[in-house]
Amino acid sequence: RILFPGNAPRSKVVPVVFDFTDSVVLGQYVQVTRNNAALAMGEAEVLGYAVGDPSSSPSSFPSTSLSPSSSSPPSNVPSTTMAPNASPSSIPSNTPSLSPSYSNFEYIDEVDTLLTNGRLGRENKAILQELYEYIASSSDIDAAKQAVQQLVATTPGFHSTSSIERKNGLKRLPTPKAQPANVDYKAIVVFNLFGGVDSFSVLAPKSGGDCTGLYNDYSLARGVAGMTNANLLPIDASGSNQPCSNFGIHKALGEFQTIYNDGNGAFLANFGHLFKPVTKKDWLFETRTDLFSHYKMNQDAQRVDAFQEQSRTGVLGRLLDTMEKKGMAVSPISINTLTVMLDGKPETGRLVDILPSNGGKEFDFENRNGLNFAGELVTAIEELNAGTKVNSGIFANHFSQSFIDTWNKTDDLKDVLRSNIDTAISGNRGNDFKQVLRMIKSASERGVNREAFVVGRGGFDAHAGVMSNLDANLPDVNNAIGGFYRGLKDINMLDSVTTIVISEFGRTISPNTNDGSDHGWGGNYFIFGGGINGKKIYGKYPASFHESDETMLDRGRVLPTRSWDSLWYGVSQWFGVDKEEDMDYVIPNNGNFGCDLIPDSVLYKNGVNKVSGCSGDSIDVQVTVVVAEANYVTGKQQKEICNVAKSQISTTVNAATRCYVEGQEIKVDDAVGTSRRLSNQKISVNFNTKIYSDYKEDEQVSGGLTSLALISQNVVGVIAAEPSNFKNSTGESVVVAAGIEPPSAIPSSTPTAMPSASPTTSAMPSSTTSSPTKGPTSSPTSSLTASPTASPTS
Repeated sequence: RILFPGNAPRSKVVPVVFDFTDSVVLGQYVQVTRNNAALAMGEAEVLGYAVGDPSSSPSSFPSTSLSPSSSSPPSNVPSTTMAPNASPSSIPSNTPSLSPSYSNFEYIDEVDTLLTNGRLGRENKAILQELYEYIASSSDIDAAKQAVQQLVATTPGFHSTSSIERKNGLKRLPTPKAQPANVDYKAIVVFNLFGGVDSFSVLAPKSGGDCTGLYNDYSLARGVAGMTNANLLPIDASGSNQPCSNFGIHKALGEFQTIYNDGNGAFLANFGHLFKPVTKKDWLFETRTDLFSHYKMNQDAQRVDAFQEQSRTGVLGRLLDTMEKKGMAVSPISINTLTVMLDGKPETGRLVDILPSNGGKEFDFENRNGLNFAGELVTAIEELNAGTKVNSGIFANHFSQSFIDTWNKTDDLKDVLRSNIDTAISGNRGNDFKQVLRMIKSASERGVNREAFVVGRGGFDAHAGVMSNLDANLPDVNNAIGGFYRGLKDINMLDSVTTIVISEFGRTISPNTNDGSDHGWGGNYFIFGGGINGKKIYGKYPASFHESDETMLDRGRVLPTRSWDSLWYGVSQWFGVDKEEDMDYVIPNNGNFGCDLIPDSVLYKNGVNKVSGCSGDSIDVQVTVVVAEANYVTGKQQKEICNVAKSQISTTVNAATRCYVEGQEIKVDDAVGTSRRLSNQKISVNFNTKIYSDYKEDEQVSGGLTSLALISQNVVGVIAAEPSNFKNSTGESVVVAAGIEPPSAIPSSTPTAMPSASPTTSAMPSSTTSSPTKGPTSSPTSSLTASPTASPTS
């Protein structure tokens, strides 16, 4: 063993071969050489030896020698000599007996096989063997084994299936930080309440004003699961376009009331996961997901991508992708746990940082009997993940680079995460929000332009005793939000940070037999900061809680009137999304909601953006498609029709266009005489295609473009008739349409969700187009008909 001097002394076990006929001075500096190359200098100490003829050693045995150094040893180094013909009895009896042979990798080989299936690699096994022998000689075998097992978990071979490593002899350096853009800092914080909070006890109508009638309706429907009038804190929703203006919030949410009354917060009424606007008549076949499932609805709320067009990503991750593409330095951060909401496209290589609630973590190795080998372990980890040559395994290299980057970032952040926050934040999530405050406060120091945080809290799945559940859990939420709000104000960052409180779904209006409420759908949530246009309720609160209301489903499940897409549309614009193609990436399904979205010009005081495609004319195109089987057109097929229609109409009128399909109906008529045979019946699917555009006909010059009505009718009619838009369950076209050639430009897809759509067009569809209107919300009153005259092109 060679003991190296310095401020941080360390030692290294070196197997050597030397001739006992030469005098070897111990306790003196020696130079370690291998193949005539100097390796190190230090104090020599013999740990053990094996007697034999060096000439009979395996060819793989390293040629290593020890020779006295001219350097002087430290004054405290003892001078010990070994006689030329020393025998084993000359060695102290307590010296561990270790073979110096490099081929003695039995234990390392076993660990390699068990933990990595043999992927450690020759160089990393040598590093582990060296550490094993050192710790075994300094402590005991068990401590050495423990250290090796810990370090294997830091190797690329443990985490990667292509771990071929060829080290280049260089220390691996962290990836350079992205340079921040010259823009103001903005952040989004999401507080996710797991379990499905009973949010119709968070926001409820309050008796005593214009909401008295709705409160009586609410109280009758909710029974023991509802809030009494005395337990509601009043808020004024005047100017919010709700059924009434006198609302109340749960008595435990006093901080929410303060934020709302300050004009810095707003409630979100009856939001939830939707594929498109639906009604009580069509919600079941137009919503193809696991409704009322904790896992799936939580995933849907975090992804905001109903058709999984950007799979494996979350809405915040896609937002950061877009900002990074614009040259901004971005940072995704979760407190204590992983969350899909922060995941961007894998090809960005950006990892989500998971921060602990309490301070910054460092490498903390468990050591037996209080022995501390942290310095040696850290050095070994650096060597295990050192730089590699270009012909090494790419996955192994990626892991090592990510590992070093994370380690480096941890060191950089530990002081930030331990810094003082003057604002008091109490409750179980107080430390979580303090960490978020620390990161926001240090944004300039860290060089970050855009940041997204997710904090979570569970415990709201109240199938029994819903009132006691809320009384127990909401004070903690209230304290966390109140302290965070004051903290943002203290550091002058309130208008730079938008905070949203969500849950995967609401709960049933009707109580169950355990005085609880069950899994529902639409719910009420809260947003504050960022310069929000506050003291309002956005969305549409139910006008009645009677089963006849348009939002009331069975068991009092509430049909959402606004989608998550609607909320994130305006938040994304505030964050910096200003191009239509970027918005389609961040919120892939935003086009399926027509103009039923909330732009930042409505949601924020200083917002300037509107909904693209909603400032001009709108039109409804009625389409009838004759099919062979009584099945609805699937959601994906509807989007394909609209995507082609939008592309062609936008090109024709040179303006943004939006489109979605609504009101599907299946009609079966006798086709021949009075026969009731199925072969003699005509089956058709009728639906309305809603077209919105920034195109305004009255602004066009005389002799200019034709009306939006005729353009839309021709385009949509032909698209709906094309065979390539409709396939059977095996993916084969089953259309028999005389004189129609399927154009290659029309997209097609095999239906992937029930009910399967396999309509067969047997005749050209009839398209009825109502007169254009000025503005997207007015309804057409007169109609005209025309046959489609042109096929869509690429």
